[in-house]
Amino acid sequence: PASPRAARRRERCTPLPPGGTMAEVNVLALMRERLEEAQNERETVREQLKRLENDIQGCMKRMPRRVRENQEQLEDKMRQLEYKRTTESMSLQDEKNLLREIDNAKKSIKDLHTAQEAMDVLNSKRDQRSACYDRVRTLSSALQELTAGIKRVELAQRLGVTSDLLESADVKVPGAKAGELVGRGGQNLRRLQEECGVTARLESKPDPEDGTVDLHLEGTPEGLALALESVRRVVATVTREVSVTPAQRSMLVKNRAALLQELCSVLNVRIDVRGGVRRNEETQGKNTILDVTGVPDAIAALEAHLNSPDFAAEERLPLDVEQIGRVVGKGGENIKKLQTAYPAVDFDVDRDHGKFVIRGTPLEVSRARIGVLAMFEEVLEVEEVIKITNSAHLSALLDKQGEALKAVRSEHEARLDLEREGDLGTENGKRVVALIKVRAPVARLGPAAQSIRDRIAVCDRELVRIEVMCVAVPAIFGKGGSNIKRMREEHGVIIDYEQPDPAAAAKPRLLREVVGLKVEKGVRDEDLLEVFNIHGGDADGRAKAVEELQEIASNSRLEMFEFCEGELVRRFLSSEGEPTRKALGESGVGEWCAHRDAEGSATGAVILKGSTEALANGTHHLSLFEAANQILAMDILKEDVAALSSSPSEGKSALAVIQEATGTRMRLQGGGRRGDTEDAKAVLRGTTAANEAARYAILQELGYLKDVAGVPEAAATVLLASEALQARKTAALPLCATAVGPLIGQGGSNIKKLLKEFPKVLIDVLNNREPSVVRVRGPTEACDACVEHLMKTLTEEADVYTQTITPEGMQTLAGMDRNLDAFTATQSLAETFGVVGELSEQRRGGRGG
Repeated sequence: PASPRAARRRERCTPLPPGGTMAEVNVLALMRERLEEAQNERETVREQLKRLENDIQGCMKRMPRRVRENQEQLEDKMRQLEYKRTTESMSLQDEKNLLREIDNAKKSIKDLHTAQEAMDVLNSKRDQRSACYDRVRTLSSALQELTAGIKRVELAQRLGVTSDLLESADVKVPGAKAGELVGRGGQNLRRLQEECGVTARLESKPDPEDGTVDLHLEGTPEGLALALESVRRVVATVTREVSVTPAQRSMLVKNRAALLQELCSVLNVRIDVRGGVRRNEETQGKNTILDVTGVPDAIAALEAHLNSPDFAAEERLPLDVEQIGRVVGKGGENIKKLQTAYPAVDFDVDRDHGKFVIRGTPLEVSRARIGVLAMFEEVLEVEEVIKITNSAHLSALLDKQGEALKAVRSEHEARLDLEREGDLGTENGKRVVALIKVRAPVARLGPAAQSIRDRIAVCDRELVRIEVMCVAVPAIFGKGGSNIKRMREEHGVIIDYEQPDPAAAAKPRLLREVVGLKVEKGVRDEDLLEVFNIHGGDADGRAKAVEELQEIASNSRLEMFEFCEGELVRRFLSSEGEPTRKALGESGVGEWCAHRDAEGSATGAVILKGSTEALANGTHHLSLFEAANQILAMDILKEDVAALSSSPSEGKSALAVIQEATGTRMRLQGGGRRGDTEDAKAVLRGTTAANEAARYAILQELGYLKDVAGVPEAAATVLLASEALQARKTAALPLCATAVGPLIGQGGSNIKKLLKEFPKVLIDVLNNREPSVVRVRGPTEACDACVEHLMKTLTEEADVYTQTITPEGMQTLAGMDRNLDAFTATQSLAETFGVVGELSEQRRGGRGG
């Protein structure tokens, strides 16, 4: 600048030459002293600003309540209220309210003054704060100028020139390039100043019109030219995406990205690897994007170098995914060995596609491939599958916590995988229960598999197969498997249950399920067998285990008994069958169950479980129960139901006498109430002979059997052998219908009197028959006495009975004896009953009357 002040500034900034004056040296010291004073003053003003901010916040919090009306409105309101109080007549209460309003107005005026004073104080504080802000801005501008001057003087001293030789330039930098120019932590801007010998200052705020940022450069003309060229290069840089293959990426990032850093330095570009330089699952086996920032020529040179044939190559060797662990080794030891032997290449495992990847230069990759294949031959396994079709073989291999398999693993260094879930197929028509996959290198695979087959062969030589009924399985296992565990430990053998085919229906364990299958589906005993295998241990232990297992099985045999009728099962399950059920338990039958249909009713089948002897005894007891409970239904007349069930005043009913005499049990049904439509029956239950004898005893009791001449011999023997039956008698007296009423008496008085006189007999008046009949039943002596008394009564109390007989009735009487006409037949009937007097005949209506 041409001004004297500028000239003096240049003189002060000129470095002190050898032998210079002390005044030129003190210029920089004075500027630094002034800079420090300005900084201290700015800090003091900032502290004052903080105090003012706190005071302003306190004033705002303590600000009194603001009144809505101003002072003029409040005074006008007071005048109106005073005028109203003095001019108007009002009550004492209204006057008090008016005075209260006046006081409130005065108080509001006072609050208004107080608020105005607080607002004045607040405004004063705010004015002071604005002044402090202005002072801070002024000091900041001064500090900026001082700092720029000091930097100019220091730059001139560092370059060994006078400050008047320094030049400045302003460059507008696009806002998008400002960050790239500054660099991380300002490193790019610092490098520009050091390399070009200039000072650079970038404005913090962009131009609001075009978004550019001003960059101030100052230095010697040569340094300024270098700085402007560097800035131009930065402004001209572009960022492109460059895709690299996994092999190229490996070459760039290996050895802590040494090659990547070298390329950045040589080509003067910046390379950012998306996803970072470390390996991860997302970038494995995929192309990687590089964000390259630099001039277009440098980026093109980088791409040409990366795509050159000699830069990177990749070899992908197929690898079984399941054997990746063996290839990698424990803690990656195999990969580390390869990396040590071939440091110029990079090794990787593509687990998703089952590939072993070698990356590096083409020559180094071909060399490393030979070493990798040699390593594969040493560590890769081959597999042989052994199919187990007998669960005993599996138990022999897994016995003692898999001791046999552990020996194979340790001795042959083989890997064994056991699979026994799901459908494993068949082998020679047998279901495969397990698969053992033996994996080892070729040299060790054969001996390892043969060791397993030898153990299976030993199991086959020792194996004893025992079939038991399905219901014996719980007894063999015991509660929680305690019994089978005891047998294994006691005899030192392996006892395992042979699992049935999962596709087949599960076999039952409970008797009620077994009897259901037998009755409803006709399942045979052969279909209910389960198998236990005994092997291992010594011969003596196996023999004892077989003996104990067979003993348990022999006590769990099954026998089905079917009653001839379902009613017998219901009686067997009731209290009547309690003796038989008790006898079953005493005979050694361990368990029994009766079959029931879907509705819960017994069907007649009973299944027994126990030993052979117990089953024979149990079947015998059920046969006896069945024989003793044969059922015979006998049709009788409805009036005979009451006759059999009624009891005399002294003695038992006829039903009880017959039951005691024949040993059968009887039940009467039908004919008990009026309107009962059920057929009258006597249901007899007992042995066949007892039921037959009871049937004839009932006929004899009811007077339908005159003697035992036509009775079968077995039944006649029972009837004649029973004193109770022989001591009883039944007399049936035909009676004219008109004589029934006088015989019974009013309300049955005559019959009651007669029964009271002969308490051991029963008198049945059957007036629904043609002719009516009086039946007397009871002990022989009592019955004869009652009949004699009855005949005597009828004879002594003679009367004339008039019976009008229609022609149809006469034909009926005549039918009693075909050789007699109706009148003669009636006369014969009267003589039979001892009727005295004359029997006259009166015909009415002439012929046919």
